[in-house]
Amino acid sequence: MIDVYDNELILEKIKLLCKERGWKPYKLAKKADLPKSTIYSWFRTKSSPTLSVLNAVCEAFGISILTFLLDDEDYSGLTNEQIKLVDSFSKLNNKKRNLILTLVEGLAEIEK
Repeated sequence: MIDVYDNELILEKIKLLCKERGWKPYKLAKKADLPKSTIYSWFRTKSSPTLSVLNAVCEAFGISILTFLLDDEDYSGLTNEQIKLVDSFSKLNNKKRNLILTLVEGLAEIEK
């Protein structure tokens, strides 16, 4: 998992996600509803966003903050289907997560 205090890793991951999508910093700023000067400032000063701002960045990328923070090796034992499930689940609010857990536990109980 990426250390939330490691500014360089956070910024590298943001760069990578922008590159994968063909985005420039201004496009990320627009999609995350942030001033473009904020994005440029991170890279100029080698500082990373706060967790709340990082969450907005992740939403702009269409991923959860959990997915952002996990390294590829964190997913190494999971299938693509499981990764998709973890990512989707982490985007839900607590009430919806609890509903999903109750449903899955109930379905698992039926399978016994």
